Order: sequence, then C-alpha cells, then structure tokens
Amino acid sequence: MKALYMKLFNLKPVKNLIRDGKIINTTEIRIINNQPHTPLKIQKRQVVNSKGNRDNYINHLKATGKAETTIYTYLVELRYWDRESKKLNTKLQYLNCIQVENIIKDLDKNTAKKRISALSSYAKYMLRQDKSKLYIELQKLNPIGSKTRIPKHKTQEEYVELYKQAKNLCKAKDRLGVWLGLFVCCGVRISEIEKSLHGSNFVQVIGKGDKERRIPAPKWLLNAMIGVNQRERGGWRKKRQVIDKTMRKLLGISNCHSLRHTYATVLLNAGVKLEEIQLLLGHEKMDTTQIYAKTRIPKGIIVKLENLSNEI
Repeated sequence: MKALYMKLFNLKPVKNLIRDGKIINTTEIRIINNQPHTPLKIQKRQVVNSKGNRDNYINHLKATGKAETTIYTYLVELRYWDRESKKLNTKLQYLNCIQVENIIKDLDKNTAKKRISALSSYAKYMLRQDKSKLYIELQKLNPIGSKTRIPKHKTQEEYVELYKQAKNLCKAKDRLGVWLGLFVCCGVRISEIEKSLHGSNFVQVIGKGDKERRIPAPKWLLNAMIGVNQRERGGWRKKRQVIDKTMRKLLGISNCHSLRHTYATVLLNAGVKLEEIQLLLGHEKMDTTQIYAKTRIPKGIIVKLENLSNEI
C-alpha cells in the first residue's frame, strides 16, 4: 500500500537532505522542476497532514477491514479535498460545512457522495486526536441522494453468444475464455479474477470486504482454470487493468462490469430469487441487488390496456 501511495503522489524516498550546509532527516519529498532552466526546488508533500498521521490513517482503514481498492479510493479523494482546502487557504481538517457544500455543489451526485464518504471517514479518524471540527461540520450537511440507473446489460441472445464464445475459447485453451466464462457464468467482479479458485463444481472468490463466496460453475470452465496457463506470461491470473485492456482489444468488450449485470439479469428472468442472486453476486445489502428488478418488464400490460379500451 505504501508503494501504491508513493506512486499515486509521485513521491520519492530520500533519507538525508543538505540545507544551509547541514544534513537534516526527511522521509518523503517531491522534486519539482516546472521550467527547464529554473533551479530544482525541494518541497515537502503533505496530503493528509503529516506522514505519520497519514500512515496511521491507512493502518486504521486496514484495521476496519477496508479493501485495498477502497483505501486507494479514499486516498485519491483526500488528495482532492487537500487541493480544494489549499485553494481556500485553509487546512483539510478546518473546512466548514459551507465550504464543503460550495465545493461539491456542481459535482455529479454519485461523485459528491463518494467524496463526502471519504472525507467523513477521515473526520471520524481525526476524533482520535481530539480534532472534532471537521466531523461536527459534516454532521450539518444534508444527506446526498443517489442517482438510480438501470444496470446496462446484454440481451438474452447476446448472452447466449457470449456463453458459446467463452466455451469455445476455453476448449482452445485461450485465457480469454476463462475471463469471459467467469464473467458470464459466475458474475464475478473483474478484481476477483486474479485470486479465484476452482472447486469440484464451484468457483471461490474473495470479494469486497475480504469476504469469500462460492459460485456454481460449469465443468468446462473449471477444467479451463486448471488447464490454461495461469501465472506465467500470457496466463489468466492477471490484474484488473490487464484483463480490461485485453478484453477491449481482442473481444471488443468496453465494459466488463456489464457482463456481471447481464449474468444477474439473466438469472432474474429465469426465475431465480433475488435473495439467491444477492448471495451469488456477493452484495452486502439487498438494496444493491434489487436494482436488477427494474430490468424486468411486466408481461401482459399492453393486453390488459387493450382489453380495457375495448370495453370502453
């Protein structure tokens, strides 16, 4: 996580720095040279107060069971808040509710909600240091509503074609078949593929919050997970960025997550209960799964309307 943070903020570790003829100790500095002929300037980079406080905050998030991707997102959002607070000539922990509202007023609802969530997490952490101003100010904000959108998914016919394509690719021992099969047959998240395991008739993955779950899988997919190259060059156990890039380039699938939506929608239309779909997808709350109910179009409505109009 430290390496991830260093890369994110372009920080370089330096142990000693000479200033005024004296060696002083420092930990992370950023060398900035905006113009080609100006001398290098050395500037301490502070994003979440001090380095020690930042590291303690990261440890706090880990202790609460936050996934690495969540921690990464929080750090990205705190960098945003740090920039905005500097524009106001104040520190992050001294922002007031009016300043926060002015910052988020033109943002997309979901983006604003995500950024407030990250800021609230940090505000709660600051309570440990008896710094309660930010936490108190955030309590004055009105709750931000979320946009509700029907999940984008493939049609039933497109799903069948993708299923056949995955099966044929697996027979050819192509890693694309394993990826596509895990999406359309198991509805996994792209981040869950790298550490997925095969069983006798199921795939086991580690989802959000470090929670394991088992998903039924066809035999041809389980065999491919064993038979296809896994970790060597060209293997299927890859980071999400590699999977996404390769799927776009070779299969023309621009949004892998839409395949997860398709999996859930197909199951719902086949009569699988929402409670079972929730378990298969690894959703913590039923509210998240219920959004797929909006993809179902009630049958017989037009006939009923026509019958009603004939009676009139």
